[in-house]
Amino acid sequence: MAEDLDVEDYGDLINAIKDGPSKPATVSFDIEWAGLISRAKVDASNNGGFGSHDWGGRFALTGSTAEWSGSTEDFSFTSDPASTSASQFAIIGDERNGVFFRQGNDEEDEETD
Repeated sequence: MAEDLDVEDYGDLINAIKDGPSKPATVSFDIEWAGLISRAKVDASNNGGFGSHDWGGRFALTGSTAEWSGSTEDFSFTSDPASTSASQFAIIGDERNGVFFRQGNDEEDEETD
């Protein structure tokens, strides 16, 4: 759960990429992942269609619920309660890339529940 995080509202993606004018804003959110559906390990042996071979990780397909709110001085938005969420899919995991990527199996790659 995160409450009242200070962020910048750029209005749109292009303005944000250009680090253009922004307004101070705050966001709060609560996301819960539950109900393991499946696990996947991605490494140099099976990530060929996703750019380079120097990244990998362990991921879990699950269900999730979320509640979110955000506000600026002149606008606010609040989602419906998390209990009304209808999860289409959710993925959570850890990923390594670049200098942090290690090939092969080690203790950190062991899957645990």
